[in-house]
Amino acid sequence: MAEQGTEPTSQEEEEIQERTFTQEELDKIVQERLSRQSKQVKEGQAAIQKLQELEEAEKTEQQKLQDKLAEAESRIADFEKRDEIASIKSEVAQAQEVPVELLRGSSQEEIEAHAAQLKKYLEKPSAPVVPNEGKHSDAQPQGDWLREKLQR
Repeated sequence: MAEQGTEPTSQEEEEIQERTFTQEELDKIVQERLSRQSKQVKEGQAAIQKLQELEEAEKTEQQKLQDKLAEAESRIADFEKRDEIASIKSEVAQAQEVPVELLRGSSQEEIEAHAAQLKKYLEKPSAPVVPNEGKHSDAQPQGDWLREKLQR
């Protein structure tokens, strides 16, 4: 027979065409062919499995990156919300004339309501009115039994 990778010569072709095979030889040829095909299928399946594993690893890496991105976006949103609340508190504190450090709330309405409540308590009350304050009488109170006993 001709070597692998070379064209068979015309004499070899004639031999191949004229030759007859026994059942055992045919079985052996078919078995070898099936064996090669089976090996190729196994190699193909292994390659497919390896590709799937690589894709899964890549997907996992992409998922990690997506999770990090979501976390970063969440933190940015938190910082923006804090900044917005601080700005609102500053504006309300200035408008209501209350200390910004005392204000609480997470929305403009809550902060304004809290400022209004604080303002009631932080306003300087007028001095209490005491009846007859500053008016002293020289008259002795009557019915003061202790004074009467002490003066005797």
